[in-house]
Amino acid sequence: LWYVATLKIVPPSIFSRKAGIQENDLNRKAENVIKYLSKGHPCQITITSNNFNLKSDSDAVITTLNRVREVVGDYAVEGHKVRKNVKGSFATIVFQPNNKKRK
Repeated sequence: LWYVATLKIVPPSIFSRKAGIQENDLNRKAENVIKYLSKGHPCQITITSNNFNLKSDSDAVITTLNRVREVVGDYAVEGHKVRKNVKGSFATIVFQPNNKKRK
């Protein structure tokens, strides 16, 4: 008999956030990301910013992304480099679940 191994490919769960999000909102939304990661699902995080936030902080998107990294912590491994546009108003990253941290 021939057995064909099938690989189950799980598409990433997509989460969108705006730069300059309040700390309590960021923590609450990051908990949702941690729930998906602990189940073994990859998560794509997209951070966007408007011109107002970019005028006060030209790296507002990266600053918010670093805050997400801190909250997610050991639950995730970065799947690829941060992809952002030239203007700096948009960035996306994919977090893969950290199998050592899964419950």
